[in-house]
Amino acid sequence: MIDYKTIKGILRKRLWAIVFITFIVMFNIPGYALANNLNSSDILLAWIINLLVLFSFSSISFFLKGIAEKCYLIFLFIFTLIPNLTVFSYLCVARTHMFDDMFWVIFGSNLSETNEYFDGAVSIPVLLGQVAYVVVTTFLLYKSLASSPSSAFLNLKRKQNQLLLLISLLIPLSMIPFENLSKVMSSIDFYKSGIHYLDESRDMQLEAKARKSTSMDISCNLTSDNNTFVVIIGESLSRNHMQIYGYSRPTTPILNSMKNELYIYKDVVSPGTHTIGVLKQALTFADHEHPEYYLQKPSIVDLFRDSGFKTYWISTQPLINKWGSSYGIIAKESDHVYDLSITKQHDEIVFPFVDEVLEEDTTGNKIIFIHLMGSHNMYKSRYPSEYKFFNQENYPIPDKPYLNGKKKKTIDEYDNSVLYSDFVVSSIIKKIQKQENQSSVVLFFSDHGEEVYDCRDVVGHFVHGASVYQCEVPFILWCSDQYLAQKQNITIRENRPFSTANLIFSLSDLAGLQYRDFLPQKSLFNKNFKPQKRIVEDKMYEEIVRKTNAWKKKKQ
Repeated sequence: MIDYKTIKGILRKRLWAIVFITFIVMFNIPGYALANNLNSSDILLAWIINLLVLFSFSSISFFLKGIAEKCYLIFLFIFTLIPNLTVFSYLCVARTHMFDDMFWVIFGSNLSETNEYFDGAVSIPVLLGQVAYVVVTTFLLYKSLASSPSSAFLNLKRKQNQLLLLISLLIPLSMIPFENLSKVMSSIDFYKSGIHYLDESRDMQLEAKARKSTSMDISCNLTSDNNTFVVIIGESLSRNHMQIYGYSRPTTPILNSMKNELYIYKDVVSPGTHTIGVLKQALTFADHEHPEYYLQKPSIVDLFRDSGFKTYWISTQPLINKWGSSYGIIAKESDHVYDLSITKQHDEIVFPFVDEVLEEDTTGNKIIFIHLMGSHNMYKSRYPSEYKFFNQENYPIPDKPYLNGKKKKTIDEYDNSVLYSDFVVSSIIKKIQKQENQSSVVLFFSDHGEEVYDCRDVVGHFVHGASVYQCEVPFILWCSDQYLAQKQNITIRENRPFSTANLIFSLSDLAGLQYRDFLPQKSLFNKNFKPQKRIVEDKMYEEIVRKTNAWKKKKQ
């Protein structure tokens, strides 16, 4: 029989410890009602699971005394601190519960990117909430340690106590294999996701070494052997904030002046809403149905390198961290890599390096990948002072129920970053245009979009609960006359529906690459193109359109 009298005495003497454990376990649960990616069943499950964990963590403490109990409580404090603060902040900023591989965005970012995100996205109330959490948990931990009894604990010699301890240990351990259970227990899910991230990163690095030494059966059918391809990858750029796509503010005046020379694709979406996930698909054969192709098949850099192209990667975004990132590893496969992120300069820092490549390498086929910081949060850090152009006096933003002066200023800053990107991208195109008698192609697209209070009180880009503003991206092509003369079989249809998940087939088609795995129906530029399913994260694009329209109507 359970000794209820003993347990009652333990509860009374360890009240502070129980309050402490209750606070750290249940801290985020009430806020789950705000999460747009959790339904009522998920929230009910979260309450049940976390109450079980509360019972488990509290019961374990009943078997400890003295130093052992104090170490246990300190461990719980450290174990839950970062997951709780991370989930709390994301819930406040994005109205989204963070779980599973959503944490990879943090693991894959460097310290400066993380700081910039919190500087730009975390408001004063959220920051005060974080401080309050640390203060309260520290206070409760102190009171728990100060009042820790040396005599009130359960004796393991009794069989019923042994059974209670076993059950208490099995409850959290049993959640680890099951995603639906662990996703609502943030601390367990955070570290589980971290281990998974490290495992996959190690696999990526091993596979990168293997791919580097593997020759491919691939050829290029371009008649000229002196072709220049430039692929510009923007960051967090929504086409809905670009004048060239119909936005009311003049955010792309230079590209607008060049639009008769450009092919402007009007219905392109990204396969996700975060750089790592998107480029993992855009730069390889991987897609939502076959993510394993990232490791099993070559990257876009491999294809061009093995077909005889010299490959260059110029980046103002950090390429790689301690554990690597999917696109960083791919970038490192290039023959020449310029990591300009260490300069902490604006995107125009790429200009002299582009000039250097064009001037020094005047013969043979080459492809230059340019990865920009673009409109990465924080927006006001992405452009020099002379591009601080938009404000509420010269181009006022119409009032909306959820907009205030601060939020309108954020929109101004985002549009300024788009204006600066217009300058950077158009300047690169003009540099390529200046090459005389050169067969050249420039392709510009953004990794994903960005929502900036467009239809609701939301700013940023999120894995769950995304709107069309977070996945509708620009896709702009420029081709020289010399290129078009030799590649007459490409098909230009600017209204074709396309996802950059199939970029590898489209870019291969532009460059005339021929290999066994090429699928013409997935190439945007092929006469045999067929529209494919467009999945953004885990949702069909059409579903995201419907949800966005519903949000728009709700805010009217």
